[in-house]
Amino acid sequence: MENGWRTPTAVPDMEGEPNASNIWLVATSGGEAIQLTQSGKDSSPVWSPMEKTIAFVSGRTRRFAGVFAFDEGGEPHPLTKLSTGADLVKWSPDGKMIAFTSGVYPECKDERVQQKKDEEKEKNKVKAHVAEALLYRHWTHWNEGSGRTCL
Repeated sequence: MENGWRTPTAVPDMEGEPNASNIWLVATSGGEAIQLTQSGKDSSPVWSPMEKTIAFVSGRTRRFAGVFAFDEGGEPHPLTKLSTGADLVKWSPDGKMIAFTSGVYPECKDERVQQKKDEEKEKNKVKAHVAEALLYRHWTHWNEGSGRTCL
């Protein structure tokens, strides 16, 4: 592969978000790095098998991250529109499909019920976390039963 990508470890942004993460492109032979995204909320880039499209995870437009993609020279566009978010993007071998994970409440069977449960949780004034079993916490986040990571 002629080009490589890198996502820097989060860069502190003292004025805005606590950390900014963008996607950069640099030739593996060296040279100048090119910043591909600037939202500060982009990570996990994955080249398509034909190396013409990059899919990535971004929190640029909603509360939970979604999968975005852009072609050479194009603007990023969303591939997912789920209230439950998306993560861990993988291309199919032929590049026609993507797979991703999304944290859902197992007892909720459709998107509308998932969203309603999130809205109820958001409205609740109690923001405590009860841990009934160890190991409940990993570094700075924990799992809230929906498969989602909460910071």
